[in-house]
Amino acid sequence: MKSQKQKMFDGEPYDAHSEEMVNIRKRTKKILHRLNVTEYYSDNFKEVMNELLPNSARNVHFEPRSTATTAIIYMPGIKYS
Repeated sequence: MKSQKQKMFDGEPYDAHSEEMVNIRKRTKKILHRLNVTEYYSDNFKEVMNELLPNSARNVHFEPRSTATTAIIYMPGIKYS
C-alpha cells in the first residue's frame, strides 16, 4: 500500500491530515525556522539548506529574503515632512 506522501507525489488523492503528512509539515517548519534565523553567508546556512533540500545540487544559490520592517500609511489631512 502506498504512503500518503507517495500518493501526493503521484498526483493521487491523499490524506493531508494523516500522521505521516503532519509529521512532514512539522519537520519542514522546524527546518525553515532554523533557516530563517541563520546568518546567510555561513556554513550553517548551507547545512540547513542541504537538510531542507537533500536532493538538490550542492552549488544551488539562494538569495537572502528581504522584508519590509516599517510601513508608512498615508493619512489625509496630516502634513508629512
